[in-house]
Amino acid sequence: MISKLTAERIAQEYAARYDIDWISRLSWAVRKNLNTEPCWAVVLLTARIAKLHPHEQAPVSLFTLYISMVTRKCLAHEYLSNNKKIFCSHEI
Repeated sequence: MISKLTAERIAQEYAARYDIDWISRLSWAVRKNLNTEPCWAVVLLTARIAKLHPHEQAPVSLFTLYISMVTRKCLAHEYLSNNKKIFCSHEI
């Protein structure tokens, strides 16, 4: 099982790969289960995700990366845009 700090570092690396703005003081992590897999939900308060989702040019709020506690991989991400929650599962 990985620590909260390790999950935050993995999320930062993922964010850097996709040019997602990362502000440490506007992020936090909580334990969750995603399809019965234990993971850390690393939440960014606001983020620009245009490289990941080109149709999202404006900053979105509550961008969440789900990092597996077992495999250390990003399992999915979700974000809130125009008051709609968008969930995107990644291949495991």
